[in-house]
Amino acid sequence: MPTRTKLRAGVKSILKLAAPIGAANLAIVCSGTIDTIMAGQTSAEDLAGVALGIAVATWISISLAGILQGVSPISGFAFGAKRFREVGDSLHQCLYLAVGLAVPGLVLTLQTKMWMAVAETSGLVAEIASQYLLFAGLALPAILCGRTFIAVNAAVSRPAASMFVTLGIVVLKIPANWFCMNKLGFGGAGTGLSTCMLSWLALGAYVLIWRIDPYYRAMRSKRWCRPSMKSICIQLKIGVPIGLSIFFEMTSYTLMAIFIARFGAVSLASHQIVANLVWLYYVVPFAVGVAGTVLVSQSLGAGSPESACYAAFLVMIMALFLAVAVSVINFIFRSEIASLYSSDEAVQKMAVSFITVASAYHIADAIQCSGSCVLRGYRITLIPMLVHSCLLCGVGLSLGSWFAGLFPADPFSLGALGFWIGAAVGLAFAALVIGPFTLASANRQAGRRILNLHLN
Repeated sequence: MPTRTKLRAGVKSILKLAAPIGAANLAIVCSGTIDTIMAGQTSAEDLAGVALGIAVATWISISLAGILQGVSPISGFAFGAKRFREVGDSLHQCLYLAVGLAVPGLVLTLQTKMWMAVAETSGLVAEIASQYLLFAGLALPAILCGRTFIAVNAAVSRPAASMFVTLGIVVLKIPANWFCMNKLGFGGAGTGLSTCMLSWLALGAYVLIWRIDPYYRAMRSKRWCRPSMKSICIQLKIGVPIGLSIFFEMTSYTLMAIFIARFGAVSLASHQIVANLVWLYYVVPFAVGVAGTVLVSQSLGAGSPESACYAAFLVMIMALFLAVAVSVINFIFRSEIASLYSSDEAVQKMAVSFITVASAYHIADAIQCSGSCVLRGYRITLIPMLVHSCLLCGVGLSLGSWFAGLFPADPFSLGALGFWIGAAVGLAFAALVIGPFTLASANRQAGRRILNLHLN
């Protein structure tokens, strides 16, 4: 196949998967964005309380959901090998795993006194954050089971099913927030209640689609499978390093929010704005990366490591290109973005400085994110986990604490901004490790000895 034709076909395959995956994850992130904006328009205390609640709840739910991502390369491989019934079996086993993980997750989320003590937060901010965490805990089982369906839908080249559900939930988010915040009188914490209700509604929609959509007919098991420790252990072998990788990444975010809370409501509110932006931008490389997971695992299942290698390289290039474009736009319009999130001038001013750092942060994030996703397709998950634990959580958070002035006789004392600078440095190191390692792994799996883009 000519180079241009092959390149065009490769880009089209990635976009066909990445577009609905991106839309689905964008919708999920937009729910947090809506919560942040609506809480921010109420008061700085509401925004700070919701920020702290979101930081803790997201840390727990996303870390546990990462373990469930082990089902994606398994289902993708089975789909590529045309062993369709195994897809349904793996879905059932992953749902058992999701329910099991929800129990400790719920207990941890509801430790509100502990979280407030760690954040050294009291008063109205602590009350709002505690109420938010209560509702978030009740939503956790639905969120984890829903993530299982999202992972399987993507693995079998049906991400549009997840997209339609999540877009529908976003449409309902604003009126649901308004009702819970105003009519029920929960204020900023009402955003957590609406998330809980809509999460269970979304899970019902995923189950219904799986049961009635003809596309899944060959994948549906004739009867509900009993728990299989062998199948669950296989998923855990792949998923636990993914979950730990996300855990360490999320730990850095959560501890940043907790430490920044010590600098006051304005600093925490500004941090939440930028943290939400970072997650919003993260959708782009993540969607491209998940498309890479799917294409690599399906190609390997079909017995074509060459196609898997080509997809891996193309995914990395696309993720980097799109990240640069997003970062430039973010930098140019940083003042306008800050004013959109908050009407408080002090919050806006501090957020602008954070957003400037976030522009460089996103480029490094795109490289390590897309690379980690591609490696999942090859079932290589240990290396990204080690990188995230050492460089993101270790180096990034330590440097951030140093730059922020938390250590005695600190020469920098940059305040909350120091945490974002430290995080950006740690992420840059992670990108320098994961990026080349991903390209080398793709070449090795395809039987090559040197790095090359293999575009012809």
